[in-house]
Amino acid sequence: MSGAGEERARLDRLVRDERLVEAAELALQMGEFGEASRLYERACLFDHAAAAAAQAGDSLAALLFAVQAGDSSRASDLLAAVAGARLALTAAVPTTPANDLLGAAYKLEGRNAPRWAGELYLLAGKPLDAARCFDDAGDAVRAANILEKNQDIVGAGRLLERRLRKAPDDAGAALALGRLLIRFGKREAAVRALQAVPRE
Repeated sequence: MSGAGEERARLDRLVRDERLVEAAELALQMGEFGEASRLYERACLFDHAAAAAAQAGDSLAALLFAVQAGDSSRASDLLAAVAGARLALTAAVPTTPANDLLGAAYKLEGRNAPRWAGELYLLAGKPLDAARCFDDAGDAVRAANILEKNQDIVGAGRLLERRLRKAPDDAGAALALGRLLIRFGKREAAVRALQAVPRE
């Protein structure tokens, strides 16, 4: 048996014996980064799975693992990589479907990571889903800005009002609501909203 064949047989034995970390380390040595990532995932070592997926060139899978590992810094870097790859892809083929991004966003919602799901929905061209996720993540101002840009002014206002009922001291939400009301000529309501902004 050749050296590569022996390594493959050893890797298969390690997997069969559920020695997943050893198998993942061997897969890395063999240059099988995608397989290493999947093995680290099975071992619940999501930070390692993220690193291996990134080495395999799969920024989207790496992002999912980084979020699962709670590594916001790495996840932010990977989100930028995913956005760059998406931009390059749509420049080459403008009608590229966003199924991969949508699938990843659904997974992140299921894993209670709405902020990251919102980012992927934005990249996939689903701003209303993104707004819903940002609202779920507690970022009512960003969610309202997205709704406003998509001509849902009433929805943006309601969202900010709801946020202020839950958190009356949220100065950002009060300012955003005041700005929105002023823009549409509701000066008295804007004054009431802006009076809620705490003074320093």
